[in-house]
Amino acid sequence: MFQSQQFDLLLYQLMISDEDFGLLDNMAASVTTYLVIFVQFGHPLAPRN
Repeated sequence: MFQSQQFDLLLYQLMISDEDFGLLDNMAASVTTYLVIFVQFGHPLAPRN
C-alpha cells in the first residue's frame, strides 16, 4: 500500500525548501494526477503479472 506518512514528510520537505509556491502548486497537481493514475491503473513501473 501507499505509505502516506512518507508522502506527508516529502510534502513537508518540499514546502520548507521551496519558496516558489507556484512551483509547489504545480508539483502538487502533478502528484495528484499521478495518484489518480496510480489508483486506477496500478504503479506504471511495477512488473505486470
